[in-house]
Formats: sequence, structure tokens, C-alpha cells
Amino acid sequence: MYVTSDREYARFHSSRYVLGDLYTVQLATDVEESTEDFFPTWCAPYAVVTGVVSRAVRLTDKQRGTLVRRWGALENARRHEAYRIGRGHSERAAPDDEDSPR
Repeated sequence: MYVTSDREYARFHSSRYVLGDLYTVQLATDVEESTEDFFPTWCAPYAVVTGVVSRAVRLTDKQRGTLVRRWGALENARRHEAYRIGRGHSERAAPDDEDSPR
């Protein structure tokens, strides 16, 4: 199961199911950070439902558009960070080797 602290991202996933509901939960076990999502998301084997936030969640076109823009910004930020880290690794100077020609 996946859980997120971002309510709009959670609403998006709830809206993808016919009459999908949005719940608050208490995680019952240790969690791992998801590597699949740009929003703050964790994976857990299970959680206990502690409340219902919304029933039959639907997003308006405006809500979807706002989420798509946020999603794109998060994706771009992650790509930029990966590029920056990748460049940092490739720009490192090789260690001096006393036997190499100068």
C-alpha cells in the first residue's frame, strides 16, 4: 500500500477509481520511502484507517491542471538534481598517480 502526506496527490489517486474514497491512516508497521513518486510517498504492507476525508473523490479540470503543473515541477527538480549529481561525479579529478607520465 502507498501513503502520502500530500492531500492533492492522494485525491488524484482516489479519483482514479470509480467512487474512490480518501482516508486518513495510521501506519501499523515500518515504512519505506517510495522511489516511484515525485510527491512525498511511502510504502507499507498495511495501515489502519482512522478516518474518511472524502467519499467518491472527483477532481475538477482546474484541480487536475494544478496537480499536473506541480507534478511537472517536482519531476524537473528531481531530474535537475540527478543531472547535478551526475555532473559532480564526472567532473571529479582523478587521483594523482605517481607512476603516470606528467
